[in-house]
Amino acid sequence: MKNKIALLAGLAAVAFSNPVNAETIRLTGSTAFRAQTHAAILADGWTQAAFTGTSASGAKYAIYTKGSDVIKTSWTGSVAGIQTVAQQRTDVKWLSDIGAGDPVVVGGGSNSENSADETGSGTAPDIGFADNAQAATIFRTPVLTNTVCGIVQFRWVTNYNSPITKINSQQARALFQSGSLPLSFFTGNTADAGKKVYGLGRDPDSGTRVISLSETGIGANSTVVHWSPTLNNTTNKITALVPWPVSTAFGITFAEGNGGYVSGGDLIKAMRYDTATVSVAGGAAEEAYLVACVGVNDVSTGLAAHNPPTTVGAGPCKVIEYENNGDSNALGSAATAVAHTFVNGNNPMWSYLNCFHNGLTGTKLTFYNNFVAALAASVSNNLSLATMNVERNSDGGVILPK
Repeated sequence: MKNKIALLAGLAAVAFSNPVNAETIRLTGSTAFRAQTHAAILADGWTQAAFTGTSASGAKYAIYTKGSDVIKTSWTGSVAGIQTVAQQRTDVKWLSDIGAGDPVVVGGGSNSENSADETGSGTAPDIGFADNAQAATIFRTPVLTNTVCGIVQFRWVTNYNSPITKINSQQARALFQSGSLPLSFFTGNTADAGKKVYGLGRDPDSGTRVISLSETGIGANSTVVHWSPTLNNTTNKITALVPWPVSTAFGITFAEGNGGYVSGGDLIKAMRYDTATVSVAGGAAEEAYLVACVGVNDVSTGLAAHNPPTTVGAGPCKVIEYENNGDSNALGSAATAVAHTFVNGNNPMWSYLNCFHNGLTGTKLTFYNNFVAALAASVSNNLSLATMNVERNSDGGVILPK
């Protein structure tokens, strides 16, 4: 179940533009604030016209209408959002236009637009979202107009049967740069020296990847070693691990190991599996454990009770401490229970939500300005810009009092 989204009093009163001439406004980028974005659009009186899946709040593609105006969303990931807005790329996919007589879908369910992408070359996005800064990517020019409009939280997790309770930046650097570490690095127990820990992670398009690599000091665009697990849904065990296969993103080929999960939801599901007997890189079965960083919105899936087919794996994953911030018990009980550790600077696993454009004018610019004001007034997982007593000027940068 998605974490509850609370909108501050007065959010609905923030009016978006309603252009005299029909406009289609296209939103792309990070999924970190996808649910908040959809809620803010609905709060302003737009109507859900079409979306993929069972709900717009979790849909990759969606369409909203208000009179003759249209909003289209296509959530591609943080880094791709920056790239496609900066380069005004026309290869972004969108749902095809709603035609006369097409059904209006308000509360979920199927409709004729659910699987239809636009044909032809497509259209470039107007507005993008990222839970990392443009400067942390390789797509640094042109410099986009950016407004900070939220706080994004991240959690470190380990898999179902793992004894790991905490991780620090030194351990993360060693793990993701070397490919594996003895379990004793994490437990301090000499008897664990023969057991291994492996890292799972996101693909290069992911803002979660950028933030986790920045915060741990590995470097936002550094090469890492991520593993790809084979999941057995009959035994609820991971049977094999291999380095993540060679992959392509942004037209760039990433070497074996340096790719990762496209979806945080798929990654967190893998952390629910038992890893007592795993063949690593084709070797004999061994006892192995997993560590990964995920966005907070995926944690509820990882902590859910075992109830196939709603959830998968042997049981809940475990949320672990980062840099000894002392909140593992609260983290294990609820994804939103530890907002207080971020407010005063004790927990550094957070970033700003950035909303950007590449030179909007007229009614689209008016929409953007009102829209980011609405998002900035929202509360996500018990945090907002207004509640933070600390600030930082870069991803993974020093946290200081406001």
